Amino acid sequence: MRSLIVVLFFMPLLLFFIILTWRSLSEKTIARLSLAGALLNLSLSTLLFGLYLKNGAKDLAFDLASLHWQEHHIDFNFFVDKLSLLNLILSGFLFLVINRFSQSYLHREKGFARFFATINLFLFGFQLMSCAGTLDLFFAGWEIVGLCSFILIGFYFERTRVIKNAFRIFTVYRICDVGLLFSAILTHTLSSDSSHFLYFIHQDPANVSQVITPMGSLIVGLIILASLGKSAQFPFLNWPARAMEGPTPSSAVFYGALSIHGGVILIYRMLPLIEQFAWAQALIFGIGLVTIIFSSLIARTQSTIKGQLAYLSVRQVSLMMCELALGFKTIFLVHFALHTLYRCYQILISPSVVIEHAKTLTQHSIGLTPKPLSSFRRRLKATLFIFSFMEGYISTSERGFFPLPLIKLKILWNHHRVLVMSLLLAALTLVILQMTAELTSRESVAHFIAATDLTICLYCLSSYESPKKIWNFFLLAQVLFISANFVFDSHTLGGIQLYALSAIPLCLLGWWALRPFGQIRLNRFHGLSQNNRWHYYAFFLAFIGLSGYPFTSIFWAEDILFAETMIRAPFLVVLTSLSLTLNGLICARLLIKTFWGFPEIQKI
Repeated sequence: MRSLIVVLFFMPLLLFFIILTWRSLSEKTIARLSLAGALLNLSLSTLLFGLYLKNGAKDLAFDLASLHWQEHHIDFNFFVDKLSLLNLILSGFLFLVINRFSQSYLHREKGFARFFATINLFLFGFQLMSCAGTLDLFFAGWEIVGLCSFILIGFYFERTRVIKNAFRIFTVYRICDVGLLFSAILTHTLSSDSSHFLYFIHQDPANVSQVITPMGSLIVGLIILASLGKSAQFPFLNWPARAMEGPTPSSAVFYGALSIHGGVILIYRMLPLIEQFAWAQALIFGIGLVTIIFSSLIARTQSTIKGQLAYLSVRQVSLMMCELALGFKTIFLVHFALHTLYRCYQILISPSVVIEHAKTLTQHSIGLTPKPLSSFRRRLKATLFIFSFMEGYISTSERGFFPLPLIKLKILWNHHRVLVMSLLLAALTLVILQMTAELTSRESVAHFIAATDLTICLYCLSSYESPKKIWNFFLLAQVLFISANFVFDSHTLGGIQLYALSAIPLCLLGWWALRPFGQIRLNRFHGLSQNNRWHYYAFFLAFIGLSGYPFTSIFWAEDILFAETMIRAPFLVVLTSLSLTLNGLICARLLIKTFWGFPEIQKI
């Protein structure tokens, strides 16, 4: 069974590298390779399910490998149960359908090879997330799925609206993923056993008191935050409609079938821990009910069928959240399987449905008159229509919390740079001195350096200067990040050394990629990837690495650093984690502003 799982996981990863690197492959060859991989994946998943039943439907947990860095080690633990096998079979079947559908749908599309490479990487990430035995490995698959989602939302990166939506959804992912990263690190304090899921599922009732602690409450809260963002629950429920800007096959498999269920899969995995806290169950159930109401109203006023289906998917996921909050795990599994298949089918046939619906309206709308309503009902209907048409004013609220303060910071910075930087540093210094009054001077200096790093990251994210200049400030922020951790504790150099050895070549690669673009400004999308392919590929590689995705060494360095300082200096971890979150946003902003979009010289 272990050999089957290894082949099952690494086959789509191998196809990803083949399609990505072998540029001379024709459309027919790419489609046949991907289709054969999907067929083999479904066959192996079915065989694995048969072996699972033959062994008495017993859950299986095993260690595949272990990585070591100095005194630290990272284990690759896998866990196979009913949910894992259900996900494997569903993903194998749906990818078989999507591959065949996309072969004709994307024929002669410029990004044909890029699409098939990305969906194979997504399949690897989703299967890794489904069979992960620990939160660390689950987070690895979670991040791979998020990266593929970002790439495919921005598939038509010549369009400005597509780019803006891709960056907006990437921002939601980055903010919510911090919750899962911290919860993965904090679970090590609850169990010495690295197989966290197996530990929680088979927990002895006599030892329940081990998890009913403030630390356990914090872990549960962080898990709920991560699941809300990934599964588009309130207040993040409006991003799936914007994610439909990508190709229809990717919309079907991501936001109708598999990816949008990532949050409920996480809740299912951690349900034995969540059930120990009544407030967590009540919170999940309450948010699910609120999301059901909002998504039901908003879906009725969507102007596109894909937008309507996106909100209907959110509503069904909310129902699954409520089912898990009530402990109905079997009902959830049935609901999950049926919704995945049906919603994927609906999105794939949505273009044909629009045509048929238009014909029906043309034939039967003649002579129809609206039903008369009373004054109160007419006002109520108008109020609900405006409320749902504006998507519950959620987007307006989000702009008030995140983008607008950055815009104001940018305006103040351009007019009073020295004054603004001095005031920010003075304010942060006062806060740090107040919160670290009992710390030594060495630790206070580390907190001050981390606060300075965060301030520079905020400037990089809000500035409209040239990419080269912003990258120089970004390099300074990287130096400050390493310095803060070194000053805090120079004796535990494992994470610091690994981070520095990984970040330095990537920073230099990004500097080389942006070196020719010192004269442009980030006030629009320049679309320079079409004439600067190698610079684009180089910066994309730097973006992947410095954003801390799980298959990079920077991710493991961050994991080690946070594990070393989480308990001793939580406020320092908060500052550094915020700066690392902004690192990914800064790199993504430079990528899309510099290389995505349509070149100005080619506009008509």
